[in-house]
Amino acid sequence: MLRDIKFPEKYYVGFQKQRFSREDNFRMLGFATPNTGDYAFKKRKASVDGWSEKDLTPLDMENKPTHGFKIVDAVSRYSTSNKKFRVEDPRGFELEIDVYNLLEIIEKHTIVQGAIMEPMLWGRFGGDNYLISGNSAEYKHHLSGPKVGALAAGIWMKNKAGNILYRFEGRMAYNLVASHVYRKDPDDRSYYWSYNRQPRTDYSRVTTKIKTIVNRKQDKPAFVYSEFHLDENGVTRAERNYYRDDIPDRQKAKIVIRKTEIKDLLPVDESEVKCAFAKAFTVPVGELLKEVAYTYHHRDTDEVLNVTNYSVDMNMSAGQQTVPVLFKTKADSMAKTYDQKELLEFLKPLEYAGGYYYGNKPAGWHGTITYVHEDSAVTEITEEDE
Repeated sequence: MLRDIKFPEKYYVGFQKQRFSREDNFRMLGFATPNTGDYAFKKRKASVDGWSEKDLTPLDMENKPTHGFKIVDAVSRYSTSNKKFRVEDPRGFELEIDVYNLLEIIEKHTIVQGAIMEPMLWGRFGGDNYLISGNSAEYKHHLSGPKVGALAAGIWMKNKAGNILYRFEGRMAYNLVASHVYRKDPDDRSYYWSYNRQPRTDYSRVTTKIKTIVNRKQDKPAFVYSEFHLDENGVTRAERNYYRDDIPDRQKAKIVIRKTEIKDLLPVDESEVKCAFAKAFTVPVGELLKEVAYTYHHRDTDEVLNVTNYSVDMNMSAGQQTVPVLFKTKADSMAKTYDQKELLEFLKPLEYAGGYYYGNKPAGWHGTITYVHEDSAVTEITEEDE
């Protein structure tokens, strides 16, 4: 069974001189991280630069099978008894491997006075750098498989099982629109009313404050994908509506908003995408993204709210109810204005006149409602944001 070893095309390597060395001659220990060119790499690069000695220039190196690797040293960690083994890279520095990596090298390769006779290259196994042969099954599989390039808006991808299709929409700025509900009831005797089976009708002293929040503070742009679940014919699977039996099944997309990219997706040529719905779907920009699961009448009017052709999957939150709004640029996200009525339409507490809502809350249960609005401070736009 093939192990899940990744083979980055490039590595970024920083250096320290004679760290843990038992010899007097000049040696450099390296700290290598995959150079993926994305935001995550910027953070890893900062860690490498902080560890490295400033008078030693870091190296951007191609990661290809190379002759000349040599096992040169063994070291122990100060805080544990773990052993690491130093391997000299033919490009003039040393990296550390663990005992399991060393054992595989000893078992599978010829070693003469510490020198490994086969061409080797660096992979990533779990969270560690892993030295492996250029003739290994994992590397041959990597060469024969589809190549995952840099993320670009509009590219299509699939999961390894092939039943979920993704289109990368790009790195997008966002606002998080949310609400907090604060309800005070000085006459709360819910136990009494329930025990005596007497309905309560007077909610005149109840006060409810609804605080609507627009959070514009972004650490970095979000990774946005459109996700489509496919049937056996490669077409977006129609979803059943479990709320209403009279509503036919329909195709829906899922808008996925994440802080990091989705790993281990395989590229797909657009000509292989069979689903017309997936090709035609567009992610709404500048709008409150709130799924309408089934068609229903407005709570205060007879206006019909139609079911949306998307749902939202978001791993960010700003309140009890959080609705994202996506933008092409951070400048657009900072300049967006919101109509108070629009916010209340999405975020005010639900209550049906003359009827009951969740938890048997009768009409008037919220009492007197007041609204407070908060908008995070608009920060300066930098060139990097654009």
